[in-house]
Amino acid sequence: MWQGVLRKRDRHHRYCLPCTTQQHCRLREEHARNAIKWDTIEATPGTFSYSKSDVIRDLAQKNGQKLRCHTLVWYTQLLNWVSNGGFDDATLIDILECHLTNEVTHYKGDCLHCDVVNEVLNEDGTHRDNVFYKMVGESYIPIASATTAAADPDAKLHHNEYNIENIGAKSTAAQNIVRLIQSYGAKIDGVGMQAHFIVGSSPSQVA
Repeated sequence: MWQGVLRKRDRHHRYCLPCTTQQHCRLREEHARNAIKWDTIEATPGTFSYSKSDVIRDLAQKNGQKLRCHTLVWYTQLLNWVSNGGFDDATLIDILECHLTNEVTHYKGDCLHCDVVNEVLNEDGTHRDNVFYKMVGESYIPIASATTAAADPDAKLHHNEYNIENIGAKSTAAQNIVRLIQSYGAKIDGVGMQAHFIVGSSPSQVA
């Protein structure tokens, strides 16, 4: 686990290890924020652009840093052609697998970590009503994990959520997603706890 301060930049994040002064902080991981999401990578069907995300990859390599690919599948920043294309479940799975295979293959060996599917849960632990869940059901999550693992077997794969620090319906549902992925025989290496914290309002209990 990478620990420390998350500093925002225009198009990416950097993780710092704990340090006593800003000058001595050692930046260890580049974190692609928007540049690696669906709307940037595949704005039109079957046309892939890596010009923006390659900048972050190249920066990480230049500075001897690791790269975290965040995030591959997210209900937000999906294009209209995906969300409202009227595709049946089999076609949507093909679209999902094609997108992931192309993107992860492009960055094979570059991404130490991949946040495969991001923020699928409502606060009550139910699934968000995105197009993949509506048409395919929850199986799209292990399908995404298996496809990502096939394209880059060495990448560490994570499911990512926020507000799962406290024990409750959402944290329980996140654990169930891990079990779901494992039940399909798909790969998962960890759960990303996206820290949408407010100063003075951080959880007093952890799940």
